[in-house]
Amino acid sequence: MRSRFLLPHLMIMIFLWGVSACDRAPSSNDEPYYYDVLADQAWVGGPAEPAELATTYCLDATRRGVELKPGRSVLADLNDAEVDGSRQLKLVIEACSATHHKASTLELTWSHQEEDGIIEQRTLDIPAFGSARHEIQLAASETSGPGPFLRLAASPSSSSPIYLQEVAVDGWRERPAVSEVKRDAEEPTQILFISVDTLREDGIAALSKGLDAGQGPGATTPNLDALVAESQIWSPHYSAASWTQPSHATLLTGQYPPVHGVQNPRDVIHPGVTTLAERMRDGGLLTAARVYDCVWLDPKFGFDRGFDDYGVRPYGIGKMAREVANWMADHRDQPFFFFFHNFEPHSDFSQLPYESPGLTKFDVEEQYGFENFGCREGLCSSGLLQKMETGEMEPLEGELEVMDDLYRRGIGYTDRRLGELFERLKALGMWDRLLIVLTSDHGEAFEAAGRVMHGGVWEEVLRVPLVIKWPGGELAGERRDLPTSSIDLAPTLLAHAGLEVGGLPGLDLRVKRRATPIFAGTVERVVLSEGWKGVFRPQSPIRIYDLDKDPKELSNLAESHPRERDELHDLLRRWSESLKASLTARDRRAAAAAGGEELTQEEIQRLKSLGYLSDE
Repeated sequence: MRSRFLLPHLMIMIFLWGVSACDRAPSSNDEPYYYDVLADQAWVGGPAEPAELATTYCLDATRRGVELKPGRSVLADLNDAEVDGSRQLKLVIEACSATHHKASTLELTWSHQEEDGIIEQRTLDIPAFGSARHEIQLAASETSGPGPFLRLAASPSSSSPIYLQEVAVDGWRERPAVSEVKRDAEEPTQILFISVDTLREDGIAALSKGLDAGQGPGATTPNLDALVAESQIWSPHYSAASWTQPSHATLLTGQYPPVHGVQNPRDVIHPGVTTLAERMRDGGLLTAARVYDCVWLDPKFGFDRGFDDYGVRPYGIGKMAREVANWMADHRDQPFFFFFHNFEPHSDFSQLPYESPGLTKFDVEEQYGFENFGCREGLCSSGLLQKMETGEMEPLEGELEVMDDLYRRGIGYTDRRLGELFERLKALGMWDRLLIVLTSDHGEAFEAAGRVMHGGVWEEVLRVPLVIKWPGGELAGERRDLPTSSIDLAPTLLAHAGLEVGGLPGLDLRVKRRATPIFAGTVERVVLSEGWKGVFRPQSPIRIYDLDKDPKELSNLAESHPRERDELHDLLRRWSESLKASLTARDRRAAAAAGGEELTQEEIQRLKSLGYLSDE
C-alpha cells in the first residue's frame, strides 16, 4: 500500500500518478468518453452499504446523490467503464457536506479485487457546508488487470453524512470501430433543441442590449456568446406562456396553450394533439430527450409522447451534458431529434433563492452583508419569492439586486457546462452538421411592486433568447429584429427535417415575412402588435403599454389610448375565434383515437382550407 497523502500534496501526486497517461494529446482517432458510475449504479455488495440515491440540500442545491454515513463505504466495480491503458482518463468525484463547522474527509481506495490488492489510497477534503470536485488522472498501470474496484468511505467530522453527487470516469478514448454501412450522399438531419429553464433574453451577455431590465452586473457567458456569433438571432422572441409546463408544451407541440391543453397544474397534453417528437419519429428520425426532474416535464403529463428515449434526470447540467454527448456519440451517423432541458437558473427550494456550485449563504453574508439571506419570517427561497410576487411581502433594500446577481451566477455556471458539451460535440466531429436551437420557457423578473419570479407576463418574463445555429455556418451572425413566438419553432424544425408542417399555427422562420401579432399567456392573455402590448385577464381592467416609449411597462395607457386598446382587444377576439378550428380537429382526433367519431370529409376539407390539416 502506498502512503496516504493529504490534500495540500494532492496536485503533486496527481501529476506523478498520471504522467504515463498524459504522454500524448488526444488524437483524431479519439473521442470524449464519460462513464457515470452513479447513474449506472455500478456498486457491488460485501461490506459496502447499499448505494441508494437520496435528495441532498448541501450547498443549498437541491440534487440527488448517494448518502455516505460516518464509517460506511460503497464499492464500485468499474469493469463496465472499460478502463484500460489505451485511454487518457480521469476519475471525477464531487461530494458535498452538510456539516457547518469542520471539514470532512472522503477516503478513496483503488484495488484490483473487492477485498484486497490495494494499489492506492488517499484522503480528499470536503469543506464545511460545501462541496469539492476532484479530478484524478488515471495512469495505465493503475487500470490494468482484473477490476478495477473503487471504494469510497466517508469520514465526516460530525454525524452528518457526505453526499456523493458525481462519481465518474471521464476523458478520451479511442474511437470505436464503426461497421461499414451504406450512407446517403447527404448528411443525416441532426437536431439538438436546448431549453435553458428561466433564461431571460439578457441573460446571455451577447444579447444583453436587447432587454435592459437587469439590476445586477450581468452574467459572463463566453460559451453562449460564441454560439451567438455562429448563429442566427431572433429578437424580440416571446414564450407562449410565463411558466414551465405550458411553455414547454408549446415548444414540444407547436400549439398555443388553449389547444395543447396545458394551462393549469396537472393538465396533460391533449391526446388529440400530435407532438413534435411524434412528427419527427414518424418522419424517420430517432427521438430522445434528457430533462431535469422538475416535475412539470414528467411523462405523466404527456411530455414523453413520441420519444424513443425520454430520460428524466435528478442531477445537474454537468452530468446531463456529458450524458447527452455520450448519446450523440452512439448515434453520430443517424438522423435524430434530441431535446435537452436544464434547470440551473431557476429559483431553488432550499434556502438561497438562486444558487450555483460553490455559493453558500455564508458567501452571501460576507459579500453583501445579508445574514441568513433567502429566508424571512419562516419562508425561504421560492416560497419567499412567491410572497413577494403576490405583494404579501416587500423586498428589503438591496435584496432584489442580490437575487439578480445570484441568478446570473447560475447562468454563468450553465454557460460553462454547455461550453463543455459544445467542445465534446466538436471533438466528435458533429458540430458543423448539427442544427442547434437554444431558447427558454420563460425569463425572470427582479423588479419592485410584485414583479419577481415568472408568474406575471412582463417583458422580463416573456422575452427569451432564440439562437439558431444552422448546419455549415449558414446565416451565422445574422440578426432578425422581428417579433417571433415559440409556436414558430416546431414548423421551423420540421421544415428543416423535410417533414410536413400542416396543422401548426406558427411559421417557418426561414421564410421571410412581415411582422405579425404575437399571442401568449394562459390565465392572462397577451397581445403584442406594432410596439403595443395588451394584457387581458378575466374580471380585471385591461392594461396596455407602449413598449417603444415604456419598455418597463410602468404606465397603463388603456384609458388614454382607447383606439390602441380596442385594436388589441379585437386582435385577441379574432385569435380566439381562429383557435376554434384547431380545437375541433384536436377533439375529433382524440375521439377517433379512442374509437369515437371521425372527421367527415366536409370537415376535413374545411380544416385543410384553413391550414389546420395537411394533405397527408
